[in-house]
Amino acid sequence: THRPVVIAGAEDDPRVDQQVERLRAQQAERDDRQIVVIRNPRPVAFAVILVGKDTGEKARWNEIVDPAEVFSCIDAMPMRRREMEN
Repeated sequence: THRPVVIAGAEDDPRVDQQVERLRAQQAERDDRQIVVIRNPRPVAFAVILVGKDTGEKARWNEIVDPAEVFSCIDAMPMRRREMEN
């Protein structure tokens, strides 16, 4: 029922917190697109992963991404377009 955005990276990677805060600051836009932010602090390379409601990976970024780019990616999805029509 939601679109997860997973932020993965080592616990000491400052990009993880920065990305989480950028997305959390856009609450109205997140709520409208039914986004849930998931922090996954693991000793892996930094990544921001957009997962669709169908559980498939829709986009991946390896650097901090502007929330507007995430929202644009979601808004281009067929399911989101149908949601906006209703």
